[in-house]
Amino acid sequence: FQSMLATCLQVLSAVAPLPQLGDAVLPLAGKRVLVASPRVHAAPLTAALVDAGARPLWWPLVEVVPLQEGELEALDEVIMRLPEYTAVTFLSRHAVDGFVERGLRISDGD
Repeated sequence: FQSMLATCLQVLSAVAPLPQLGDAVLPLAGKRVLVASPRVHAAPLTAALVDAGARPLWWPLVEVVPLQEGELEALDEVIMRLPEYTAVTFLSRHAVDGFVERGLRISDGD
């Protein structure tokens, strides 16, 4: 992780040097922001960062890959036993979408 972070910082310095700003009027003026989301999801955030004066650098550290049919058995088991759980935590909206889609599919008998 440290070597990846060091590489990232080197790229940030080379690609988006900080401008010399006197009295910045935008809240993020002169700040560099690393955006690690997949490009399709990063666009709205990147636009908002630019509007706030930031210099975003897109560096995709997250890849969204659907599970293959043979990998779904464990997920199906969890979905079928869902009433036994007190809470479910998802780490991304993609996980929520996949969980709900799979739940609908197996509840319909497909």
